[in-house]
Amino acid sequence: MSSIVIEARTGPDGTLHLDVPLGIDKANQPVRVVIESPRKAMTAEEWAAYVQSVAGSINDPTFERPPQLPLEEREPLRRGMMEGKGGSAMTSIVLHSTSGPDGKLHLEVPVGSPNTEFEVEVVVRPKKPGGIVLPLGYFDLIGSIDDETFVRPPQGELPPPVEIE
Repeated sequence: MSSIVIEARTGPDGTLHLDVPLGIDKANQPVRVVIESPRKAMTAEEWAAYVQSVAGSINDPTFERPPQLPLEEREPLRRGMMEGKGGSAMTSIVLHSTSGPDGKLHLEVPVGSPNTEFEVEVVVRPKKPGGIVLPLGYFDLIGSIDDETFVRPPQGELPPPVEIE
């Protein structure tokens, strides 16, 4: 059985409740459950100190840094509307939710900063069926190889289908 990693939060009573669907083929099989506390995220200062501590630490004399491409000039990140209040870069959060029987969409948006004022912009659009979003012009690529010598290699045979009882 492969590993499954689930990040969860204990309830207000200190108890963790999990339902983990493993599939009917894994029914009545022993499993091992490991509970770990999450790692503490590094602050910017801790990360900078870590990077400085490992800088130049490769002792292999045959190691050579490959040639680096020139840096691209990029548009700077836009700042949020809270500039006067120690604002930070604007963040886009995409949530998928279903409206209730009252026709209203109730959202809980994780922002990670308690008791902080935010400006929120909401864009509501119906979810596309199938949940797969393809890039614009994706189907224009079909048949776009003009090389006469290009051939698709043999694909082999499919394994026999699994019988479902």
